[in-house]
Amino acid sequence: DDRRKFADKHIKWGDGLIGTCAMEQKIIHMKNVPDSYLSVTSGLGESNPDSILIVPMQYEGEIFGVLEFASFGKFEARHINLIERVAESVASTLSAAKTNIRTARLLEESKAQTQTLSSHEEEMRQNMEELQATQEESSRQAQRFLLLDNMLNQNLIRAEFSAEGRLITANDLFYSKLEYSNDLSIEGKHISEFISADMREAFSQSWKELVAGGKDFKGYYNHVTRTGKDLWTFSLFLGTRDEDSALSSIM
Repeated sequence: DDRRKFADKHIKWGDGLIGTCAMEQKIIHMKNVPDSYLSVTSGLGESNPDSILIVPMQYEGEIFGVLEFASFGKFEARHINLIERVAESVASTLSAAKTNIRTARLLEESKAQTQTLSSHEEEMRQNMEELQATQEESSRQAQRFLLLDNMLNQNLIRAEFSAEGRLITANDLFYSKLEYSNDLSIEGKHISEFISADMREAFSQSWKELVAGGKDFKGYYNHVTRTGKDLWTFSLFLGTRDEDSALSSIM
């Protein structure tokens, strides 16, 4: 109950781990969590997490908030990398929304000063261009945020492949939807075997471009289950890279 009430409180800069994370704008990764710090409650019971990850939502040097994650397992490098990207995307979306509000306010003030618009025509044109560019950027960032946010949702199919296209790991929903049992090891299976034959060529080209250093790609793809059934999904493929910027895996 105390933990749920904490969500209604205001945390000062430098106060506790969350305040420290916001002030220093650095990730805090706790691998040894005290039993009194936090308990996670669900329909199955209550337990203490093994790891805590606190990530600042930062964009262009401005801090917009802090995300705190608790896990019963360890946060690996790829998890931290994904959460960092989500935090940056959320901050970018909030920044764009904030700019939209400010620009919209300027536009309303300009409309109220109709009699003096002639002397500020150039300024008004620039404001309109800024508003349009901001709205377009806000739309792009909002779409990306929704995709990344959904990846954190436990109801999505999730799998990780090597740069060569070999399956490294997958969640239970991946096994279920593609009709594989959890006790049937499919690690090392090539991703092309999960894509329908009529889409493999186009999919293979997008995959090769991503491996070669291209952008992440997304779209509707027809997967094929173990029994040969069609499974249409809207999929997003994200490349994760190591410290040397080399592609380590594809989510």
